[in-house]
Amino acid sequence: MCTLGNKKTIEKSAGIGCLALFLIFWLGIVGGFDFVLTRQFLKLQSARSSFESAPAEIIRSEVQTHSSSDGSKYGVAVEYQYTVDGEEYTSDQFSYFNWLSSSKKNIEEKLSSFPLGAVVKAHYNPDEPSEAMLEIGLDSFPSIIILFLIPFHCFGFGLLIELCVQIRRARLSKQDYSIAKLLVQRSKSRVILRDSSLPSWMVFMCVFGVASFISIFVVPITMGGFNASHTVVYGAIIGCFGFAIILTIVQWIRRKNRSKRIMIDLVAGRFTRVPSSVGVSMSDLTSIVVRDEDSNTKMNEEKWYKHTVYGLDKEGQEILLLKARGNKGFGSKLKKWFSVEFELNQ
Repeated sequence: MCTLGNKKTIEKSAGIGCLALFLIFWLGIVGGFDFVLTRQFLKLQSARSSFESAPAEIIRSEVQTHSSSDGSKYGVAVEYQYTVDGEEYTSDQFSYFNWLSSSKKNIEEKLSSFPLGAVVKAHYNPDEPSEAMLEIGLDSFPSIIILFLIPFHCFGFGLLIELCVQIRRARLSKQDYSIAKLLVQRSKSRVILRDSSLPSWMVFMCVFGVASFISIFVVPITMGGFNASHTVVYGAIIGCFGFAIILTIVQWIRRKNRSKRIMIDLVAGRFTRVPSSVGVSMSDLTSIVVRDEDSNTKMNEEKWYKHTVYGLDKEGQEILLLKARGNKGFGSKLKKWFSVEFELNQ
């Protein structure tokens, strides 16, 4: 017969397994995009160092339209002839990165340097002269794709960190649950009550990912479409990264004095982390008292209170254990938890 503890262990293991499978699936997709992009970039770098150039005549230069249910997309359609060692070749490859754009104007601007009948410079592979392209500079690399991939990487790395945290908690036999707005983290040696706010690494991943996602739309609309310069794109990435760092630091400072509100050392039988409670033995406490004070604030149209939890020792002296904010019923929940957890009078 399966006990309640075994059932929870099985459920936790199943949850970790599902998270791991989804993470493999997600990173597989994102990794596939990374592989293709990296492969093309390395090919571009190789071409820049090894390709030779020859005069080429443009015999076709036009905007190619691709219609779909999402609207029209535009691309470069060029064809040119060049001669290598007396043999004539024809190619229609513009660059290694022939991306479609929703802006026809951007494509027309790109083609303006390659009008019909113009003689331009073609870059060809000396080992395979039929392989050639017109654009071989780093400007042909669509750096905005990096900005596009950042939110997906943030989500994937966030899942990876969360999986590691869950595996570590499972190995340490930690049991987490919540009391209203507070998170209770329990292990074999201690119990910690802390704010159930997001950890700093998750705040950074969320802010960096969301800011980058918004930039995907802002940059093309305001700064040159999907052919925005590297300076603009990398500036946007640095801006998003800096914004995420600042918000993470602000969140960390705000919760620094509130996180780990109280820690109970189960081995030593003492309350720690709160200065006025350090060294207080749990066996010295006889009952719990909670005092509620109006905080003059509301959350979702509900009045909030300041809840102060005291432990009474055998001489009737009040010892501060915890300060927290919450609705009217939060104070009674805290009192019940302390009383039940440490077998004290309510």
